[in-house]
Amino acid sequence: MEQDEDSMAAANSAAQSGLIKLFVGQIPKTWEEEDIREILEPHGSIRELTILKDKISGTHKGCAFVTFNTRNAAVEAQKNLHEKKTLPGMNHPMQVKPATNEPRNTTVGREERRLFVGMLSRDLSEDDVRLMFSQFGQVEDVSILRNAQGTSKGAAFVRMGAKSQALQAITALHQSQTMAGCSAPLVVKIADTDKEKAQRRLQQAMTSLGNQFGGLNNLTAFGLGMNTAAYYQQAVSLQ
Repeated sequence: MEQDEDSMAAANSAAQSGLIKLFVGQIPKTWEEEDIREILEPHGSIRELTILKDKISGTHKGCAFVTFNTRNAAVEAQKNLHEKKTLPGMNHPMQVKPATNEPRNTTVGREERRLFVGMLSRDLSEDDVRLMFSQFGQVEDVSILRNAQGTSKGAAFVRMGAKSQALQAITALHQSQTMAGCSAPLVVKIADTDKEKAQRRLQQAMTSLGNQFGGLNNLTAFGLGMNTAAYYQQAVSLQ
């Protein structure tokens, strides 16, 4: 909690001074502050640097927040390093981009941090999935989808502690490997919201209804009303 409060205070201070606070990801967990400074300071002097660590274990999370003394330095660092340089021992290029203050206690904030994971090995447990995602930050919840017999369906929902952590997990894991027993690469994406699910169900239902009656013109001809026809037309336009 103390680290989060410090990060929020740093972000607010940077915003008030017109500076840009950067999120720096995909850095080796063995790196100390001086190692990070060495790769960033050619772009300008650094005002503040905070390595993100697990609150309980103190383990390095492989990412940091950095604020340069000028906006231009931050812009240059992002332009020259973001997804352009892969550091020793890492499988993916550096992430250098403006940090965002995460909305943690709102429905929107929760939805932005909730991931759908598909093409998951059915042999994996909740603990296995948690371990897979913990390298990107705090894992608040893991729920594997199971059938009536309790067997994994090869999919799960994972809620991360922050949107930036969820996005980092997507960048690193989506289509990165094909797991045992799966026919396609791993899928990691932001989970659909309830509104998006409802829209998709409406689209599917109206499209099916329209197909049964032979299209938009026949909907009105069969006396189903203009509102129904309008919903059908909207559903078709969303395809």
